[in-house]
Amino acid sequence: MDQEFRIKKPSKLLIIIPSIILLASLGLLCYVVGSGIKNMMNISNDDTVIEAPGTKEITFDESGKYTVFLQTCGVKNGEYYSIPENIQGLSFKVYNENTNIGVLAPTMDSTMSSGNNEFSGVFEFIINTPGTYTVEANIDSDEYGNVLLSVQKSNVIFKFIGGLFIGVISFIIGMVLFIGFLIYWIIKNQKYKQFESQQKSNEWSY
Repeated sequence: MDQEFRIKKPSKLLIIIPSIILLASLGLLCYVVGSGIKNMMNISNDDTVIEAPGTKEITFDESGKYTVFLQTCGVKNGEYYSIPENIQGLSFKVYNENTNIGVLAPTMDSTMSSGNNEFSGVFEFIINTPGTYTVEANIDSDEYGNVLLSVQKSNVIFKFIGGLFIGVISFIIGMVLFIGFLIYWIIKNQKYKQFESQQKSNEWSY
């Protein structure tokens, strides 16, 4: 039989390349989930938590909008406690030697949780210049004692959901490509084996 009519053995690249794409998409998905969980767990990080009344220096590595969360329930000093989301007399300031940052009420309701602790957004502000700032929290009422606040980059949950969506879509595309090319390779390989078997049969018949 002429060479042009020969069926070539399918290249293993048909499996290797989709496998690499699948592993890369799986890695992206794992990275998104891991970083999202890390960011959400960071709300209980001592570096971002301030007790009201009190002051603390916090380093903001990124510019952008930040949300101040009030811990509404959780464990403090070894005891479980719960307080309302809206506390009268609670105030928050952000400043350094060069500027005072405007602190406003949150533009939208936001809640977060970390373990048994739950948080509700009570203030927000914008950092234009990254650096170290002094944050000052005060509360006029003694009804709830000292309360805990946590400063976090805004829209952490929305960014996590958006990243998770992209990661899942990428993984699905990678899986579809892998399965599609695998089926194509199996079909081509089966045809190649049939062709080789037929060739051997023809040779024996001679």
